[in-house]
Amino acid sequence: MQNTQPQTPNPNRKPSRGRGGAAAALKFGVWKFLGVWCLVFGILPSALACAACYGASDSPLAQGMNWGILALLGVVGSVLLGITAFFIHVGIKSSRLNAGAPAQNPTDNNP
Repeated sequence: MQNTQPQTPNPNRKPSRGRGGAAAALKFGVWKFLGVWCLVFGILPSALACAACYGASDSPLAQGMNWGILALLGVVGSVLLGITAFFIHVGIKSSRLNAGAPAQNPTDNNP
């Protein structure tokens, strides 16, 4: 049963922080730590961009990265092409079966 009586505030009682305050303080501490970490290690020369992004686009590193990108695009493209070919094959076979045409069986030796 719910209490429907109005409650008056107690002026002697201090508000408690509870769990939400501790979690918020911890969350702020983590963000402060990450911010200092990024500032300290973000200014190191090793954190600068690679040769391809930094301006030397004719370096061997940039050429290797370009070939790597092309190789990955080739792999992804061939997989997608194979998936598309499979579904086209299944669609053609199912349309032949639904139309009443005999399906081609590789074990049949009839000419």
